[in-house]
Amino acid sequence: MLNWSLSGFFLVLAAWLWNTFCENLEWSGAGIVFDPVIAVLIFGLGGLLYALQGIIHYLIVEFERSQAARRSELESKLLARESELRFLRSQVDPHFLFNSLNSISALTTLDAAAARRMTLQLADFLRQSLRLAGVERIPLAEECAFVRQFLAIEQIRFGDRLRVEEDLAPEALACSVPPLILQPL
Repeated sequence: MLNWSLSGFFLVLAAWLWNTFCENLEWSGAGIVFDPVIAVLIFGLGGLLYALQGIIHYLIVEFERSQAARRSELESKLLARESELRFLRSQVDPHFLFNSLNSISALTTLDAAAARRMTLQLADFLRQSLRLAGVERIPLAEECAFVRQFLAIEQIRFGDRLRVEEDLAPEALACSVPPLILQPL
């Protein structure tokens, strides 16, 4: 209430100073007739202007607060998805690695050339996997090439039991995706 009164008081004071200034310069018609009714109206207008300014300030602060909350919510969702994706990768990678090593071990006695080929492909795959650890997005074409490396290792492991068909639209290959998103599938 005090600020409301101060705002009205300063508006009345400004009007009175303007009138005094105009009277001192003898400008005819430049001032206003300053009677008590006008003073009360100006005082009330000052209070209304103060209230309007307060409402606008409150709306701006609340809008900024809601934007910050929305941004925080989106960041939280993004972090949760990234954590889920990292968890999935951490679950798949060791399982795949141990299966591949067991397959290489079994192949050494049956087919040494296949064991060597699988070892080299596994090394390339793991090298590529480590390179992608800090990358947030890669083109789908690169992700598909990575999946083909994975499937080449699995093909040695499973032989004719593994059949893969690819049906990708050429324009989709330029899309950005998180790395290693297709491997769990």
